[in-house]
Amino acid sequence: MIEQEIIYDDIGPELITHLYDPETGMKAVVVVDSVIPGGGGIRMLPDITTAEIAGLARAMTYKFSIFDLRFRGLPYGGAKAGIFHDPNAEDRDAIIAAFGRAASPLIRARVFGTGADMGISEEDVLAVYKTADAESRGPSPESLALRDGMPMDLHYTGFGIATAAEVTSKAAGFDIKGAKVAIEGFGKSGVSAAMYLERLGARVVAVSTIEGMLYHPEGLDIEALRRERQTVGDAVVNTHARGEKLPKEALFTLPVDVLIPGARPYVIGADNANAIQAKVVVEGANIPTTEEGAAILHSRGILVAPDFVSNGGGLIAVLRDRENQGKTPHDKIFEIVRDSIQETLSGVLDASMSQNAPPRAVAIKAARKNIAARREESRRLRADWAAYEKQQG
Repeated sequence: MIEQEIIYDDIGPELITHLYDPETGMKAVVVVDSVIPGGGGIRMLPDITTAEIAGLARAMTYKFSIFDLRFRGLPYGGAKAGIFHDPNAEDRDAIIAAFGRAASPLIRARVFGTGADMGISEEDVLAVYKTADAESRGPSPESLALRDGMPMDLHYTGFGIATAAEVTSKAAGFDIKGAKVAIEGFGKSGVSAAMYLERLGARVVAVSTIEGMLYHPEGLDIEALRRERQTVGDAVVNTHARGEKLPKEALFTLPVDVLIPGARPYVIGADNANAIQAKVVVEGANIPTTEEGAAILHSRGILVAPDFVSNGGGLIAVLRDRENQGKTPHDKIFEIVRDSIQETLSGVLDASMSQNAPPRAVAIKAARKNIAARREESRRLRADWAAYEKQQG
C-alpha cells in the first residue's frame, strides 16, 4: 500500500480524534470528514494509518453527497474509525469493548455513527454500541438478517458493485455476460459481488485474499469457494482444489475484462497502472487508486467506475430502508440500489467521455456541489436535532 498524507481542504476533515485505553493498550482514531454528524465503518488492522482513515472518511462524504443520502431526513457526512490492532489477536474482544467505551461520547452525541469494515463484523459493531451505552443506535435487525450466510447489507453492497460492473462494461462497449472478472479481496463484499456477477453471466476467473490469489481462466466455482471460505477463511485461495495459486499482486495484471480492487486503499498506482490489462476497473474498495494511477488508466482509455459510486449499495439500502422504519421488502431495496447506481454512474461515465475527464474527477465535482449546501443545512438543523435528542431522552 502506498503511503499518503492527510489532505486538509475546504471540506475537512472537521474532526480527528485519537483514542487510547491504558488498560488494554487499545489505540484508535476517529475521523469525521464533513457535516457533523458523520457515518462510516470501523476498520481494524495493524498497519492502518491516520491518513488512510481520513481518506476513507472523505470517500464516505462523497458517497453521502452524490446519492443525497440522509439519516432521519438530516444531511449526513463521511466518517471512519480505525483500530490499530490485529483482528485475529486473542484479545480482540477486549480491544473492541475498549474502543466502544472510548468512543462513547462521540457515538452517544451522534457525532459519529458506525458500521462494519475490514477486520470488524456486524456483531463487533453491536458490541461497540453496547459498551458505548448506545445499544438502540446500532445496526438494524434488517441489515443483520442473513441470506446465504451473509448479512443483507453485504448483499446490497455486492449487488451494487455487480451493477456498476454491468453499467461500466456497457459504456466501454462490451457485455458483462461472458466477461472475465478478477476480484481483489474475496471477503465481505467481494464474495457477494462475485455471486451477483455470476448471476449476470460473468466469469469470475480470479480472486485474492491476504493469503494469495487463485486463478482459473475458465472461471472459478464461486459457490464452492464461498462455502469453503466459511470454514478456512482467507486461506481458501490456497486450500481450494481448482485453480492456480499465485501471489496476490499478480491479480492486477491478469488478462481480464473487468478488474475489481476490493480491499485496501492505493493498490493501483504509477508502479502497476501501465501493466493492467482489464478494459474497465470497478472500484469495490474505497480509494483503491492513487491520483497518478487514475491518470495513467485514463490516458490508456481504461474506464474506471469511482469507488464512492460503485460501492454505495450497502449504504443506499440501509438509509433508504430506515426511512421506511425497516419495513421495505428486500426485493424493493435491491431495485432501489440498482436504479440509484445505474442512474448516477451512467451520468458520471457519460460526462467523463464527453469531457474527456477521468470519471472520478467528474464524480467528485458532482459530489462537491452538494457538500456546501449540506453543511449549511446541517448548521440550521442542529437546533432541531437537539430538540429531537431531548424528545428521545
